[in-house]
Amino acid sequence: MLRSFGTRAPTPTPHRIPGRSVKHTAANADEPPEMVRSATNGDGSRGRDEAAGLRRELDALHDTTVALSAPLDPDALLELIAERAAGLVGGSHGYVYVLSDDGSRMVERVAQGPLSQFACSEITREEGHAGLVWRTGKAQIDNDYRTFPPRRDIGQATPAAVLGAPLIVRGEVAGVLGLARTEPGATFSLEDQRLVERFAQIASLAIERVSLHAELHHELEQRRGAEEELLHTIARLTHSELALKQSHEEMVRRLASAAEQRDGATGRHIERVSTTCEQVARRLGLDDAFCEALRLASPLHDVGKIAIRDDVLLKAAPLDDEERAEIQRHAEIGHRMLCDAGSELLDLAATIALTHHERFDGTGYPQGLHGEEIPLEGRIAAIADVFDALTSDRVYRPAFPLEQALAMMRAGSGTQFDPVVLDAFLDVHQELGVRLPPKSDMGLPAAPHDPAPGVPSGATVSEDALARAVADAVDALPGAASAREAIDNALKCLCRGAGTGVIASVYTLDHDRLWCLAQNGYEQVRDGFTLQQGVMGRSLRTETIVFLPDVRTDAGFIGAQSGITSELALPLVGQNTRAILNVETVGARLPDGAVAALEPLADAMRDVIDALDAPLRLDLATLARLTVYASSLRSVAELTEFATRTLGRLLDLEAAQLTLGGPTVDSTPSFWRRPESPLQPIPNETIAAATASSSLGEYTWSMLDGVDMELAAPDEPGRWLLWLPLRIHGVLLGSLVGRSNAPIALEHEQTEAATLFAQQIAALIDVGQALRRERRAAVTDSLTGLLNPRGFDERLREEIARAERSGRTLAVVLTDCDDLKRINDRFGHERGDAVLQGIARLLRNGKRLSDVAGRVGGDEFGLLLPEADAEAVAVVTERLRLALHDIRLAGEGVTASFGIAMYPDSGRTGAALLRAADRALYEAKHGGKDRLAGTIAAG
Repeated sequence: MLRSFGTRAPTPTPHRIPGRSVKHTAANADEPPEMVRSATNGDGSRGRDEAAGLRRELDALHDTTVALSAPLDPDALLELIAERAAGLVGGSHGYVYVLSDDGSRMVERVAQGPLSQFACSEITREEGHAGLVWRTGKAQIDNDYRTFPPRRDIGQATPAAVLGAPLIVRGEVAGVLGLARTEPGATFSLEDQRLVERFAQIASLAIERVSLHAELHHELEQRRGAEEELLHTIARLTHSELALKQSHEEMVRRLASAAEQRDGATGRHIERVSTTCEQVARRLGLDDAFCEALRLASPLHDVGKIAIRDDVLLKAAPLDDEERAEIQRHAEIGHRMLCDAGSELLDLAATIALTHHERFDGTGYPQGLHGEEIPLEGRIAAIADVFDALTSDRVYRPAFPLEQALAMMRAGSGTQFDPVVLDAFLDVHQELGVRLPPKSDMGLPAAPHDPAPGVPSGATVSEDALARAVADAVDALPGAASAREAIDNALKCLCRGAGTGVIASVYTLDHDRLWCLAQNGYEQVRDGFTLQQGVMGRSLRTETIVFLPDVRTDAGFIGAQSGITSELALPLVGQNTRAILNVETVGARLPDGAVAALEPLADAMRDVIDALDAPLRLDLATLARLTVYASSLRSVAELTEFATRTLGRLLDLEAAQLTLGGPTVDSTPSFWRRPESPLQPIPNETIAAATASSSLGEYTWSMLDGVDMELAAPDEPGRWLLWLPLRIHGVLLGSLVGRSNAPIALEHEQTEAATLFAQQIAALIDVGQALRRERRAAVTDSLTGLLNPRGFDERLREEIARAERSGRTLAVVLTDCDDLKRINDRFGHERGDAVLQGIARLLRNGKRLSDVAGRVGGDEFGLLLPEADAEAVAVVTERLRLALHDIRLAGEGVTASFGIAMYPDSGRTGAALLRAADRALYEAKHGGKDRLAGTIAAG
């Protein structure tokens, strides 16, 4: 409605225009002749007057029609309407009344000439000429206004005649357009009335258009506020979800470690089973999430053996029936230990523990499941478990030779094993680098590796030769032109001087994965390891040296090529970069003193490792890695942070930032700079203004001097800019801006890479924003823009967890609009919805930044006040209660009752706190309404 679009708060004035009966109206059939202008003129000027009047009407209608599409603000539109209406009828002064927010009064928003002193004054339906127009909904003329005693008397300027026409918006009188003449004896005619009525119809359309625009703008602002609140919520929830996931994974590792300590002879068995399960699942085409979960959960397949007696579990002789039954209990024990833990990962582990000894023909234990009755994860784990058991030494028998073990597995197809899963296992077992477990685990001699050409079987690298090679490698580091060249030279010296069979590499951590930076001697190279994979991942994750004289002793070993004998991983942790020096041998073993020999090289490399923060290489492999990694990100915040960091390193810039949205966006731009740089981010509004005032958004990229754009001073660092607009489907999402201390000069391949990178980031951000909108819609109330019950409950659980961790208080407030049914019955549901929106707006604007507001029922709202003591809760709630009185209907203020509960006094769970607050709300309702009730004393 019209009353909702104003930007200027009315100031009440003591002057009122009392109601009165009007002597002459459009409906009066006996109107005296002097009220109507003469239809004829003795001098023949009638035609000229009519033509002039028509021109004035056309001009006024044209200007008002233009306002339908022009971006006028509400006050400017009302001024234009009053001005053009006065121009229609010569010698008139225009004024405009509009409906107040609560619909109980009319406020004079525009008044011209001598009437201007009454601007912002108010009337009711029963007061004055405008009140009559409002009340009747029809145009009215009063040509004897000065004889009315309680008029607004301003001396000679008191109007002699007034004319008013209603402004109809959405079928209701939303305002009054009036004209006044002050000259003695001046009157308005029926012709004037019809003219003003026609004009009022057009003016009403313009007002409705501006009103709708204002409402939409207000709703957009509400939605933006709710979206930002939701973003903060999602960020916290994502962090909590990640922490929970990590805790579950850590729990699995600890349980698996306990099983390993319990069953020492087969401790590495669980890790080998984990790797085999993951790879078989991938060969079967299962999704990445399931494969990863299977890798994490499968080590717990035998966790139930913790409860088996040592004399049975570690017995070297064959088991009797009773002992065998005791062993078989471990499947059900493991299931009971893991099930119903509230974790998908542990639920999966529970299923594996229970079913990995079931047989495809139904003769397994403990349930005798048949065929596909056995869960797929159980069928996969059964094959991995049996194969590793066959090829491992046990206390009661030595390992079977590989070919014999494979023959035994094939013989079990369709009886013990699922044929499809077994075929997948047989397809990948060579790819997995399946190795016989070292017999040295049992005190027996280990089988030697196939030696490399020129390396005698069982040879060991000379410790002296290794030390000399390390010294040469250290000497090669300082003379290189770049850190990468230095590392390449050092690896060449190391491998050449240590002798045949020594190979080495350096992997750097980028985007949470290990990528090969340099290598020497490898025939094949693997890339993209996570910190949970392989010996290198373990070394950098724990920041400890890992030395495997014989790689067959470690289930976490990942072979880059066949024939690897020893591996030594030394973490290189610098100020800004983390990397790994990895030395391996083919055929020969590293000597026992390898760690001491290689540590000087690792120490020397740490001195240059931070130089690796130089520009990324613009080769195909690097761009592919960036593309793959960026595609794995879903959070807009993660994408923007990744984009700025990568652009800076890709082009060797001083700083980079990514700004989304226009000047009204309040979020801080994502910003990256070099550690020693003093640069600060350019404000959002400055970036947006520069884009809007130029054609920067239309170009693929631009290289600029920030001084020319008024974005930097001549002596300011970082004044040279690379501007990359982020566009998708023709829409400008934001800008990615790089900054340099010197003019930026890029090669063709650099501009191509930067352009492609910006395009992909724009597409991914668009997807991320769409996902964010979907998440927001799931937890946002469409009427008020506040959190809906689902979103409010989620935040309540989160705030309770935070209060429990911090030992601080949390207030839960429920408020309910008093007599909303009466409001709906009397004024209609549209007005009732407007009241609810007003309450929501008041809660949003009146709460603290850390507080959370939501609509938890039809007319019930909830408010969470973290870390608020009793006094603060009482102050905030009382302020909100009093502020509600400003929402008025028919002259009466809207009221609401409030119920308050405090954590932990009123309860420690969300359900308990809501019940306590609801009981308090009930007390407030039955205690007279418009009041507070509940626990507001400090606990």
